[in-house]
Amino acid sequence: MDVGQFWALVEQSGEGAPDLDQRGERMVSLLAELSAEEILRFQRLFAQRVVDAYRWDWMAVAFIVNGGGAAEQFDAFVGWVMVQGRAYFEAALADPERAADRAQPGQSAEFAALWSAPARAYSRRTGRDDFHESAEPISIVMEGDRWQEDDLEQLFPVLVKRFRP
Repeated sequence: MDVGQFWALVEQSGEGAPDLDQRGERMVSLLAELSAEEILRFQRLFAQRVVDAYRWDWMAVAFIVNGGGAAEQFDAFVGWVMVQGRAYFEAALADPERAADRAQPGQSAEFAALWSAPARAYSRRTGRDDFHESAEPISIVMEGDRWQEDDLEQLFPVLVKRFRP
């Protein structure tokens, strides 16, 4: 499993899955077809993408798009950006505002299922529940400059106008 295969699986999970719930189940099914070692490699590659996204500017965009949010909502936003595909994710890394390109005002931009899919697939594949003992933990530190809610209009004026009319 390499980065290209990781993204191919993420993008393939959307084929024939018209909504996010079905996409989450499809992701688990696709991963469960892999060996346990490949599932763990997928998890490692997922963790690396999460580390890349754990930035205060991304959290600001998530806060604006989703109308606030706790840590779990930010995780779900990162998952949502990832399932938009590699090009979308990488564009958002280069310019955080791009993470909101496909988001719709009043609709949640969250996909938490990507976080649990490897563990569920591992359990389905192996019949064991020791995924978290086998997988490397995701070690993340929020990068960048902290912001306060009052700073959002100055940081991302176009997004604030779009999502907070």
